Amino acid sequence: MITKEAKNKNEERILAYLQANASETLTAKINSGSKTLAGAMKYAKAEAQKLDHSNGCVVVEDDVVFGWIVHFFEEDSIKETASTAPKMPAGVKTRPVAPVATTKKVEPQLDMFTMVGGVQPKPEPVVVEPEIEPEKEDTDETSDEAGEPDPF
Repeated sequence: MITKEAKNKNEERILAYLQANASETLTAKINSGSKTLAGAMKYAKAEAQKLDHSNGCVVVEDDVVFGWIVHFFEEDSIKETASTAPKMPAGVKTRPVAPVATTKKVEPQLDMFTMVGGVQPKPEPVVVEPEIEPEKEDTDETSDEAGEPDPF
């Protein structure tokens, strides 16, 4: 029986697989070693990231992932490094690094006239003339030509 403790559902699934499928030799190696289930998860994640994921995702069969987990515990050459070690304990705070501001030189945008002839025409001034209303004839304001009173 494997004596490692699972800390989340993913680790519980790995532990259940190992309990059901690990040989006595592998069980003894898992129990006596310093490798953790969290380290095995991170190792499997790193192996999945090595696969071709040109479309942004990777699909990996369960048997392949469990094979990576078993390989992680079998191989003495695979060490639980900082990248596969568990996260920092609660209460330990880290400071985020401030982003470095960069300046970027913006080239002026070319327009069609500059690209074709090399000379850009000067825009013509726009003249806005005020509207002049025609003068009204003196008529009775209470009625129009039809003889009906003007509502305004």
